[in-house]
Amino acid sequence: MNKHDEIKTLPKAVYVHPKCATHPNIPKPVETTVIPSRPLQKAVIVHEPQPIKTDLLNSEPQDAVPTSNSHPNAIHAYHFALQLFNAHPFIKIHSVLHIYQGSYYVPLTTGKGDQIIRLVSPIELRTYLNANYIKDMFAWLYTLVTNLASDQQLYFSSLHLNFSDGYYDVIKDKLHPHSHTMIFTSVLPFTYEECARSAKPADFEHWINRSTKGSADLKILLAQVMGYFLCENRSAKCMFILYGASNTGKSVFLNLLKAALGPDFVKSISLHNITANFRTVELVGAKANIFAELDHRKLPNIDTIKALIGGTDQVNADVKNGKPIEFINKAALLFSTNTLDCLGVADPGNALANRLLIIPFNEVVPPSEIDPRLLSRLIEELPGILYHFAIPGLHYLIGENFRFSRNAATQFKNSQQEKLLHALSFLKSSCSFESGLYEHTEILYNAYIYYANEKRIAALTKTEFRKILCNLHKYIDDIAPLTHSEKFRKNGFNQSGFRGIELRS
Repeated sequence: MNKHDEIKTLPKAVYVHPKCATHPNIPKPVETTVIPSRPLQKAVIVHEPQPIKTDLLNSEPQDAVPTSNSHPNAIHAYHFALQLFNAHPFIKIHSVLHIYQGSYYVPLTTGKGDQIIRLVSPIELRTYLNANYIKDMFAWLYTLVTNLASDQQLYFSSLHLNFSDGYYDVIKDKLHPHSHTMIFTSVLPFTYEECARSAKPADFEHWINRSTKGSADLKILLAQVMGYFLCENRSAKCMFILYGASNTGKSVFLNLLKAALGPDFVKSISLHNITANFRTVELVGAKANIFAELDHRKLPNIDTIKALIGGTDQVNADVKNGKPIEFINKAALLFSTNTLDCLGVADPGNALANRLLIIPFNEVVPPSEIDPRLLSRLIEELPGILYHFAIPGLHYLIGENFRFSRNAATQFKNSQQEKLLHALSFLKSSCSFESGLYEHTEILYNAYIYYANEKRIAALTKTEFRKILCNLHKYIDDIAPLTHSEKFRKNGFNQSGFRGIELRS
C-alpha cells in the first residue's frame, strides 16, 4: 500500500508505511473488525511484571518525637504511616512518593497529597489530622516505602493504555484487569470496550482530511502524536508545536486531546510561565501540558524548559509551604501558535529549536464555513477516534521505537532554515558593516523583500528579519554586534534601526 493512500484504510494495516511494512519490531497489525468477532480478554494476564515488594516494617521508631497533634486519642505519626503503608500499595517514581488508587498511582506532593491522605484515612482519625501531623506522617511514609519503580517497569507499562475498565496491551491487542504491579500515573476517561465497539468517526475523517489538505504524511504524524499523548511513554524528547494562522484547526486538535486525556491529567500553563515559582511542580502527575498560544517574548530559563522536554532529566521545583522537590517530567508539552519568534526555529544551532516537532496547519477555514458545533460532535466521536486513529498511530510509533514520522514537520523546518540562509546571503551581498554606519530597519527589510521577489524565494516576516539583525554577529564572522536604536534621523526620516550596518547604493 502506498503511504499516500487515504488514512481511512490505515487502521487495518496500522498505517502500512514502506518503512514500517517490513519493520521487524512491528507485530501483526490489529484488524479494526476484531472486536465484533472476538470477545474481550477479561482477566488473562500474559505479561506479569516483577511484583512490587511490600515487606512490612514492624520495628518501632528509634527516635519517636511527640506528634504535633496533642490530642490524647491521636496516634503517633509513625503508627499512622504504618497503618497506611500496610493498607495501600505505595511506590516511589523518580523519588516522588505515590499511592495506588484503584487503577493508577497518584503523587503525594504537597496539596494533592494532603487531600488524598485525608480521604484514605480511617474516619475516626480524620478529626486529628492537621498540616504538621500529615507532614510528620509523610516523612515516616517516605522512609517506610523502599519500592522504586524501575525503568524497565515504567517502559513496560508505557506500551499499554490504561482505560477505566483495564489496561490494554497495544502490541498484543489484549485487555487486562487493573493491577498495582503496572505503574500507571493516569487513567483514560473511557472504557476500552466502548472504544473498540465504536464506528469509524465520519465527522473526524472529514475534518482531518481538510485540515491536512489530504496529506497522508501529516495525518500519520497527527495519529502518532495523539497516540503518544494517550500513553505514558515520554522518550521522544520533543516539544510539540501546532503552527498556523487562525481558523486552521489547531484549537480543535488541542481540545480533542484535552478531552481524550481528561481534565485531571492535563495542565494549561504557558511556555513563558512553566518555569515560574510554584508552577513547575504542577506538572507532577500530569500527562500533558496543553496551551493555546505562544507570544513574542524571549523565553526565560531555556535550560529548565529543555529538561522538561527531556523525559529523563531531574527538574527542581519549588513547592508552596513545603520543601523543593526533584522530579522527572512526564507531561508532554504541546502549544499552538501563529508565531515562532520566541523559539528560534530558523536557527539550526538553537538547542531548543532542535527539540521542536512543528506540525503545520495551513488550511484556513473561511468564517462563513466555520461550524460552531464541530468540536462537540468530534468529542462525541472520541471513542471511535481513539480506536480507529490514535491507537493505530501509537502502534506504528512503538514499532518505530517512538521516532515520529517527521516528513511534514521536517519540510517545514527546512523551509524556515532555507529562508534564514537566503536572508543572510542578502545581507552579506548588499550591506556594509562598520562602526559609524547606520540604517533604518524599514529600509533594510524593504530591500530584502525586493531581493526575495527577484529571486522568487520565500521571505521571512519583518519580526523574524529583525531578530536576525539582532544576532547577526553569530551568523557572519568578523563583524561586531549591531546596536538597535529606537530613533535616529537619516535621509529626512526619523525611525528605529541598527547601528553598524548600511545598505549599499
